[in-house]
Amino acid sequence: MRFLYAVVCFWLLITALPYPARAEIGSTKPEAIQKEIDRLRIHYTDEHPDIQRLLRHLEKARAQQEAEKARQEQREKLRNQGDEDSEN
Repeated sequence: MRFLYAVVCFWLLITALPYPARAEIGSTKPEAIQKEIDRLRIHYTDEHPDIQRLLRHLEKARAQQEAEKARQEQREKLRNQGDEDSEN
């Protein structure tokens, strides 16, 4: 009976704990994704599927961030060019 009680308690403990590898990332910010990767690396190696998934997600987020930065610079350049044309 004690063994069964111990097994049930152990099962309840395991199921109550959050499973770190299943944490969802709601953010597309590279900093937040990197933070989650660093947290998971405490428990897992880089070969773990969840870390691999987050690394791919991080790569896409960084690419999106760079693309947005380039678009913003292009808009700023066009805006400045328009200001120069209106001054002449």
